[in-house]
Amino acid sequence: MPAATKLVDLPRVRALARLFCIFMVSLGAPDLGIGIMVQRECGMRPSELLGLQEGDISSPRIGGGSIEPIAVIALGVRKGTKAKREQAVVLRDARLVMLLRMI
Repeated sequence: MPAATKLVDLPRVRALARLFCIFMVSLGAPDLGIGIMVQRECGMRPSELLGLQEGDISSPRIGGGSIEPIAVIALGVRKGTKAKREQAVVLRDARLVMLLRMI
């Protein structure tokens, strides 16, 4: 690996993220397992994932229920992000949104 390549720059493969998720759940940390999947899906940095709190995730419920479930995740609310400003990502994977609502 070249010296300029950082670990965060390497692509995160979905199958590997699922493997780590299963491992974390088996160790009794389902919130971290789900977090790994959300991090991979949204392209978040590890520090952004670890800095999340319950109030940073909102799941707007649109009337009628025909719209796919989404979650809006606010990044850098307390500490900031690498871009030095607050940002938000939208999680559109229905399974991950449902898992986020459970934890």
